[in-house]
Amino acid sequence: CIAQTQDQTLKQIDGVYLSYIRSSSERVNHASKQGLLELSKRLIKRTSLEKTKQDLKEVEELDIECDDISLSHFILWPVSNTDQPLSERAQKKVQNHLENGGFIIFDILDIGTTLDDIPVLDQLLGDVNLGGLTTMPQDHTALNSFYHLKNLSGSYSIETPLVQSHSVGKRRRPSSVIIGNSNWAQAWSGVTLGRGTDQHEEALRAGINIVLYAFTGEYKHDQFQIQNTLKNIKKDGPK
Repeated sequence: CIAQTQDQTLKQIDGVYLSYIRSSSERVNHASKQGLLELSKRLIKRTSLEKTKQDLKEVEELDIECDDISLSHFILWPVSNTDQPLSERAQKKVQNHLENGGFIIFDILDIGTTLDDIPVLDQLLGDVNLGGLTTMPQDHTALNSFYHLKNLSGSYSIETPLVQSHSVGKRRRPSSVIIGNSNWAQAWSGVTLGRGTDQHEEALRAGINIVLYAFTGEYKHDQFQIQNTLKNIKKDGPK
């Protein structure tokens, strides 16, 4: 684990990666990788992410027990009932990541699981505190970070995702957690929706929004608020 972590850290310093947590199922790992590869191609083509100081590199698989996740800007975590509970060390790693600005999107893969009762996630994470979770509101920045969307479409839109509440008094903070049951990875790769269909495009737009939200947080919301403030000042005059 030590050598693997050192090698991964050197890679992360050299560029930006879309990461996913390795599952015990190779089928799930393949789906995660293919979905993120397709999403990264669209990000490079449509956004300025590739033109930043650190270019978008490749998709990275992470072993939650061994690897350092602290440098990962975006982590997709597919969750199923075959996953083993995290060790105490891994739980602390996840907690530190979330408390220090990290971002994880949990995708519950078990068919029939509802987001008002997700014991599979509780069993996996143990004592990890995800913060106050709430149904994603329509004004959440993840719905407007690049495209203006009504929802974060995936393979199927069963429920509105849950997010970590981003309200701290009157201030907003980025949500470190999004939880859904939409099988996003296979939607991005086109496996479940059919490549080139309108549904595939909607899912890709949702993925692009999620990634850019992970990288920029409340930036888009702040910019919108600034524009509104400037309009009001121009209209009403300074106060």
